[in-house]
Amino acid sequence: LLSILEKDYGPNWYDKMTIDITESAGQIEAVVKPIQNVDPRTAFERISSAEIKTAFLPDLSDIQQKHSQPSIVVELSQDKMSAKIIIIPGFERIMPTLDEIRKALSDSQIVYGIDEETIMSAIKEQKIFTEICVARGKEPIPSKDACVEFLFPESGFVCEKQEEDERFDPASFYKIFTCKRGDVLAIKIPAQYGEDGFTVTGETVKAAKPKEINLASFAGENVVLSDDGNKIVATCDGQPYLKNGKVNVRSILLVEGDLGYDTGNIDFNASVVIRGNAEGPSRSRLAEMC
Repeated sequence: LLSILEKDYGPNWYDKMTIDITESAGQIEAVVKPIQNVDPRTAFERISSAEIKTAFLPDLSDIQQKHSQPSIVVELSQDKMSAKIIIIPGFERIMPTLDEIRKALSDSQIVYGIDEETIMSAIKEQKIFTEICVARGKEPIPSKDACVEFLFPESGFVCEKQEEDERFDPASFYKIFTCKRGDVLAIKIPAQYGEDGFTVTGETVKAAKPKEINLASFAGENVVLSDDGNKIVATCDGQPYLKNGKVNVRSILLVEGDLGYDTGNIDFNASVVIRGNAEGPSRSRLAEMC
């Protein structure tokens, strides 16, 4: 298009022609039109007949007097856990004093966690038109719920640690964990109350109340609660174990099959019932294992 215009109207075609470019339905359309010449006399007549209004500048003396000193905008967070200020300089004095900022905070009920060191630094560095966090509240320290500490392996078995120079014996790898009558098997860890916090406006933020537990709900077979209700104690010799969230003591050890590596060496301080071959796996069992 530009080549055609230069060819038809010369290199200064833009003194004679104008191009209107529009876009519609994904297509660009360019319309070339001649520039309309304006008669200077007609233009002068239009200007002469136009109504001319005189603009008057407002008197700024009141504004200058009103804003001669710096002002402080205080912004409080929605949760009231922090407060920020914005310093707006005045015409005569740029920065406010520490006492002026203190008063602005007090007028906005900001009374807790004020960081005067940050305020002094902002004054020294002349931080204007900038959000400055000058107060922070104290978050509450969460409470800890009561819980149970079990003093035995939940499965009732422990893995024996083998020495480096010791020959590995698969039969003695798993060992039955046993207890005696009167042994403490579980203790209650009491609940701990947290610590309340405070907002920058001095309001208390309560710590959530911890959850309590009833240790009796964790007592199963062959166990009792201690007199203070904070311990679970075995009432017989045997193997402690956890089932369905309850502490139990197995006074009879039942071996469903033959003795072997999967049962390990049985060292039990109560009765043992073996339903399989007590002398070791049967020949058919050995064949299956091979």
